[in-house]
Amino acid sequence: MCGIIGINSNKEVTSTILNSLRKLEYRGYDSAGMATIAKGLINEVKSEGRVNNLEKNSIIQNMEGTIGI
Repeated sequence: MCGIIGINSNKEVTSTILNSLRKLEYRGYDSAGMATIAKGLINEVKSEGRVNNLEKNSIIQNMEGTIGI
């Protein structure tokens, strides 16, 4: 089963998306990912396993953007 979160905001969305993914995690994730748009570029990160694995990825620590999925 999958769950999709999309946010368009005037604030950074990375932490909000991570929190939302954690709330959907009970559905049985086998992978998780996130993409944001910042300065006209798409930033993307994916990981296998639980949302914690995604959060540990060093790329996500520097992700910016006010639009994300």
